[in-house]
Parts: sequence; C-alpha cells; structure tokens
Amino acid sequence: GEDVRELDADDASELSYYRHPRDRFELGSGTHVLHSRGRRAFRFVRLAMRTVGGAAWLDSVGMWSVHHPVAERGSFHSADPVLDRSYALSANTVLRCMQRFHEDGVKRDGLLWIGDARVECLGGYLAFGDHALARRSLRMMADSQSADGSLPACSARGGGHQHPDVIDYMPAVVDGVEGWILDNYCTDFIGMLLEYGRYSGDLETVASLMPVARRVAGYLASRFQQERDPDPRRMITDENVAERDTWWASPGTLLMQLHQAMRDMIGLSRLLGDPGPWDPYPQLAVEVRQRILEAYCGSAAEWFSDIPLDRGSGRSASWHVNAFAVLGGLVDSPAAASALLERVAADPDAPYPIAGFMKYWVLKAMMESGLTVRALDDIREYWGFMLDHGATTCWEKLDLRRPERVLGNPVVSRCHGWTCGPCILLPEYILGVRPASPGYGTVRVRPSLGDLAWAEGTLPTPHGPLFAHWENQDGLRGFIRLPDAVHGEAILQDAGGREQRIPLVPGENRIGALRRQ
Repeated sequence: GEDVRELDADDASELSYYRHPRDRFELGSGTHVLHSRGRRAFRFVRLAMRTVGGAAWLDSVGMWSVHHPVAERGSFHSADPVLDRSYALSANTVLRCMQRFHEDGVKRDGLLWIGDARVECLGGYLAFGDHALARRSLRMMADSQSADGSLPACSARGGGHQHPDVIDYMPAVVDGVEGWILDNYCTDFIGMLLEYGRYSGDLETVASLMPVARRVAGYLASRFQQERDPDPRRMITDENVAERDTWWASPGTLLMQLHQAMRDMIGLSRLLGDPGPWDPYPQLAVEVRQRILEAYCGSAAEWFSDIPLDRGSGRSASWHVNAFAVLGGLVDSPAAASALLERVAADPDAPYPIAGFMKYWVLKAMMESGLTVRALDDIREYWGFMLDHGATTCWEKLDLRRPERVLGNPVVSRCHGWTCGPCILLPEYILGVRPASPGYGTVRVRPSLGDLAWAEGTLPTPHGPLFAHWENQDGLRGFIRLPDAVHGEAILQDAGGREQRIPLVPGENRIGALRRQ
C-alpha cells in the first residue's frame, strides 16, 4: 500500500473498479524464489505467512525502483523551505509516474489519461528536460483517435495501460475505458501538442500530428454547432460536490476550454509557419467567445457563470470557470483578471478547488493575474499539508474542508502526477523563465517573487541548463546564466508598474536593482 493503513484494509473498502493489490502464493516444501505478479507501486508491504505442519524461513526481500530514464534535473530553492519541499515533492511525483508513458498514478490507475498527461508533461519538461516520453504519449493518444475525430479520455487503444492480464485489481477500469469521451480532454490534446512544440522545439513531430489535431478540432466544432451549451456529462474536473450539480461538469468552463483550443490551433499553425486562410479556427473562436459573453458573463463582466444565466437556477460562479476565463483570454488585462479573481475569492458561495489537476490551472490563473502571494499561500497550505502528513509524492486529491476523505482512504492514489503543479509554476512564474521561441531558442524572463526575499533554480532546456537567481532588495536584483547560443530578455517591473526590458546574452548576465522613481 501507499499508506500504512492500507495494509489492514478489508474488502469492504474496495470499489467496483478497484481491489486492494495482493499477491498470493501456495507453496510446497523446499526453497522458493517469488516475484510479484506484475509491477507494484508502494511505500509499505505487509508479508504474512501461514504454515501447515512445519516452519518457514524468510531469507531476503528485494525491490527495484523503475522509471523512464532522465538525463537532467531541474531545481528550485528559495527563502521558504515549504515551497522548496513542495517543488521536490512534485518533481519526484512526476518522475515516479514517468514509465512507458506518462501514467496518471503508478498504483492506481497506471493509465494514459489525456488531462493528467498534459500537466505531467509540463512537469517533465521543467523538472527533467524530457520530451521523449511526451512525444510517445502524444502518439499513443493519436493512435486511439475515433472515426469522428474525438479522442478517448484514456488512450488504452494506443497501448496506454500497464496492467498485464495477471493483475486483476483494476477490473472495471481497464476493460472498456477506451470508449469514454471527455470533450475537455480533447481540448487538452490540442494544448498539449502546442506546449510540446514550444518546449521541445521538435516541430517535425508537431507537423506529423497536426492532421490528428485538426480532426479533434473538427469534432469539437461539430459538438459546439450541435449544442451551443455543452453536455455537462462530457466533461470532468477532479471534484464532485453533491450539493452543486454544476461543479462536476461546468458547461461554462468547457466552453472556455473550447475557446482556448481554437486559439491553440491558431498557435499551432503559426508555430509551423502555416497560418493558412482556410483555417476555420479564428472564426470558431469568435463564435464561442460570443456565446460565452452572451450567456455566461454576469453583470458587466464582473464574474462568469458555470451555467447559462437564463436557466434561472441561481448564481453559480466557481473558481474553475473564472480561472479559465482568465486563461482563455476572455478578460482584457491582468488588472481586470486580478479584480475578477479577487471578487471570486471574496464570494463565500464559490467553492474552492481541491488539490489535483484543476488546482494547477487555478493557481496558474492567479499567477497570470499577478496574485502571486495568494498562489504561494495556496501551495504552502495544500502541499504543506501533504508534507506534514508524511507524503513523499503528491496525492491524487486533497480537500482541506474534508481531509478525512483522503487520510486513511485506501483507494485514493498517493502518487498522482496531475497534482505536480509546484514544479511547473515555481520555475515559470517565480523565476519567470519561459521559452520565447520553440525549444528555448530564445527566452523571456519575467520574475515575480511575491513575498519571497530570494529564489533561484535551474531549468533543463534542449540547449543545456539555464540558471536564474533573483533577490528582492529595494527592487529586483538578479543573475541569469544562459546556455550557449541562447539569447533573450528579462522584463522587470518597478513599484509604479513600469517595465524595463534588459537584453540577455549567452553565458552570465548580472542585473542590478531597479531604482524606485
């Protein structure tokens, strides 16, 4: 088990799709060498022997740690040890879930879910500089594509499952899971392909998968044209709150992800230098945006709704839908985005997302909006809770309103890659390092330390490691070491909100503090 309490769990705690992992052996007399019947993932093992008519001796026990090979490792250190440990916890989780593909969790389910893999691939890029496993995962997703252009949420048809026939503890998940279509996961494939191109620089693979992305976009467009308000059963987040039927499946959030997917298709065409006038995506983005603004935008764009406003079922303005309004470009400026999310934060009826993959997107929206301190506080609270309870990898989910749902629950996965947000967000937003051209050929560095006195770290890139150090001493002061042949710019902001752009060259770059005007 992943938690010591799992070792004593009985059959009553099992679910229709999950049984507790056990290996049973019936032995005759003599010496035996035993192997588990398939790969196991665990932190604790309980070994029980029952003998008849004699004694038994255990000579030795051995185990092997296996994961996809990585050549580089990133790092993050700061004035706050909780953030440092949260980064390490997240990076370790990504690594454990890097197997033949990006598995969602190494104990449960061991499957290639598109929504999970999108976040995990970002962790793989930033913590390990690995693109090979993302490339393989994308191709396995493509190999699972349906005739109508949709992608199954789980890429089992493409080989995205690790369970051999003799492993029987996921009976209902492995069989038939490849038929489950989630429209928001289809949008994730498009975004994942664009991100792969930006981080890896491997435009050849992007070009080879563009026909798949176009078929996915065509499927999504046809769904939108058939039903202007999406079927909520075709979307999933990572939380189901029984008293709010719009939380598990928010049509507003799905429309915003569809809007972003159309924008990502435009980004893919531009990435490949082929923004053909025949592309329907700009017009589709306009149509989806218009539907959102007319049906889901409340009181002068002060908040966005999960459900169409004309349904008359009361106000439903979750963090999910408003975070995706920010990420999907439906808010005009960072200042407006910040004000929007502050209004949501002040709303007692807006349930807060649990730690999981949706938490990553909400924290990203916060950081995009300049709410860095609020985002850091969330990381400290949620990932700090896991650390305080002995976690060595990130849990599948954590609801601090109901922590008992995880603590002692033998079914929850405690090594789940979609909860790896800190190892992505801390390098990209605190250190501020992002690729400005495919494969980090050029970089843009826009640090935001929040309430930290200093922070530093290393990011693996296709050109070699990139190191950044920032400290806040009456303004930002920094040191950046770029790999050979990599250029870029640092963008710093003074207390008055004015930007200063500083060119960066290969090798060492020292940046003095901005003088407050």
